[in-house]
Amino acid sequence: MTGFEKFSACNWQRRSLILVLGFVAMGGRCLPATQQGAIPAEASGGALLARALDHMHNLEYDAAQRDFEVWLKTRPNDLPALNYLATTILHRELFKLGLLQIDAYGESGSIFHGAPAKPDPQFDKEFLQAINNAIRAADIRLKQNPKDEDALYWAGAAHSTMATYDFTIKHAYFAALREGNAARSLHVRLYHLDSSYTDCLLVLGLHDYIVGSLPFYIKVLAALAGHHGNRAKGLQEIEKVSKQGHWAKEDATLILAVLYNREKRYPEMLATLRELAQENPRNFLLPLEIARSYERQGDWQDAAKTYETMIGKYQNNEPNFNLMPGAEVLYEDGLMRARLGEPAQSLARYEEAGSLPGTDIYIYRADLAAANIYASRSDIKKAKEKYQIVSEAVPDSEEGRAALRALKAIQDGPKG
Repeated sequence: MTGFEKFSACNWQRRSLILVLGFVAMGGRCLPATQQGAIPAEASGGALLARALDHMHNLEYDAAQRDFEVWLKTRPNDLPALNYLATTILHRELFKLGLLQIDAYGESGSIFHGAPAKPDPQFDKEFLQAINNAIRAADIRLKQNPKDEDALYWAGAAHSTMATYDFTIKHAYFAALREGNAARSLHVRLYHLDSSYTDCLLVLGLHDYIVGSLPFYIKVLAALAGHHGNRAKGLQEIEKVSKQGHWAKEDATLILAVLYNREKRYPEMLATLRELAQENPRNFLLPLEIARSYERQGDWQDAAKTYETMIGKYQNNEPNFNLMPGAEVLYEDGLMRARLGEPAQSLARYEEAGSLPGTDIYIYRADLAAANIYASRSDIKKAKEKYQIVSEAVPDSEEGRAALRALKAIQDGPKG
């Protein structure tokens, strides 16, 4: 492969992410609740399915999986439920790996750096069985009737979920592109059959957005390969699904938050996230993304208020807020307080974060920040204690090296 081919491949790999994001929770990440009436439900089973969906979109994956499996025992070929079961299994693993946050998919996000994730060995077997069941059931219906619109939609959805797995878990970028292209092909067929089937515009809109976002010289190569797109048109198509869609309405809303973030359209992103947070009150990832959005805009006050609310829910043991990254939230709130000129409150948050058990880097980041405050107050004893903790715990990290430099500066004393 030539240098240019490698460069082009790298860019294609990165930009293929947006297609994959269509079925990842950002949100990043934090998949929103699908309409509870979306899956046809008999009166006896409707409550069970509504509960499964509510569990799934509020990070309660084990409970969601149990309910979907109960549902499928009497409806083994239910295409939406088969897809949701596979998605639940995948999102549980992405949640464990910290890949359900929007920042993970930015240019400097963790998804682009380092080795592929190391999931639970049982996860691969369980997920692949579930997603293959979903694809197989849709394929059987399409063999019986190639114009089965719902089968076309859910076959495409399943291939998109598979693309998500290939990209996020395996870092198999070209496999993800193949699956994404399969999803698009199925939804193009669906759109040609019924242009009023608004949900299929999600994948088609993502494709338009991706190709329309490519640099000109790669866009030319894409056109030669038969890929054409328009960034603005793609965004409009996704917005249409968010307003008028059925199966994909809420998914499109989440994806809009991701894309608004990439477009730096923060007010629209905030409005979208607030809507999702109201629908999913036990999903802490949504207020976390809201706080980060305020930070990106330099709105320290509202960011601090949002973090404060999250900390209150964490301390009051509200459902699922015990799962949030406590050290990170406490550290970020401390940082906002420092920027607001509230050093006492800032130090208190850093101390709270530093006192938490575990090895989260934010614990040591908070210790380092607290040490710097003590040093600025000439409380050298406390500063040295904190620097020592950080330098010994994470010596090879940026925080550890900064702590070592600070200790050396204290030891050397003031210059001149």
